[in-house]
Amino acid sequence: TATPTPFPTTTPFPTALPSPTATDRPTPIRHTAWLPIALLDRCVPEAARADIALVLDLSSSMREAAGPAPGATKLDAARRAAVVFLDLVRLDRGDQVAVIGFNSTARVIQALTGDRSALERSLATLDTAAQTRIDLGIAAGAQALDGPLHRPGHDRVMIVLTDGRANPVGPEAAVAEAATAKRHGIRIFTIGLGDDLDTEALARIADRPDHFFQTADADRLAAIYAAIARRIPCPATPLENGMR
Repeated sequence: TATPTPFPTTTPFPTALPSPTATDRPTPIRHTAWLPIALLDRCVPEAARADIALVLDLSSSMREAAGPAPGATKLDAARRAAVVFLDLVRLDRGDQVAVIGFNSTARVIQALTGDRSALERSLATLDTAAQTRIDLGIAAGAQALDGPLHRPGHDRVMIVLTDGRANPVGPEAAVAEAATAKRHGIRIFTIGLGDDLDTEALARIADRPDHFFQTADADRLAAIYAAIARRIPCPATPLENGMR
């Protein structure tokens, strides 16, 4: 019997795969998400308390005229500015203020207190004498802030006002006293009243550059003290422009 010859097996053609069709991707929509952040170091002025030393130049030049108003002296302007300052600190909530005067020596005219009447009486007794021992004033202010009347937890702040240059001891003594105070955590603001000032030394005495103020207009002293009063409880608060 004849054996049938098989037909050759055909190789199937490959099936063409369809080309992928490009699909347009949607444009992503951007959203702004506002996430609450707890600012742990945010200053709350109502919760801050401070012990403050007003260190005032009582040299003879503070008896000079402060401006065009007849009879008004730089000492009068300093008193008025200090009273404005007392209006802005929180004496009724625990803040304390001391008054220190310096010329050839330095003395604590009023120790740290929250008694507004006592502070005003001390300002009324200010008198002048020769010389400008800024170094002694800073040392006395630091002692007042470190003494037994200082309340634990209160910031310690010193505001030094002068209308002249350190004499008979040079400015380096005052800069050294300020450095010691700052190492002990005391913040220092300096105010120069007038044109004959050692601005470099006053800037070095201050604990930071924007804590030094200068004005030749005694009537602006109150505005400077007011700006400092607002800065004391919250160190990061911007100071007003034009205070130099």
